[in-house]
Amino acid sequence: MKFVSWNVNGIRSALRKGFADVVRELDAEVQAYLELLVTEKEAAGLPPAEARRAALLELGGVPLVLRQLIAL
Repeated sequence: MKFVSWNVNGIRSALRKGFADVVRELDAEVQAYLELLVTEKEAAGLPPAEARRAALLELGGVPLVLRQLIAL
């Protein structure tokens, strides 16, 4: 028999220390970088929808980047 426990105290502590604010700031920065990539792709001649798709593929997706940044 295995017992599984959750460290909710660690999660509560991180939230109290402003972890949610850090994630919001990182999300804003990643979104700004994504828009910069889109602008560069559009300047290179791609239509807006294709530029956004190409930028997302290059970036790897916003959630993935956020997970990687948080893991640091």
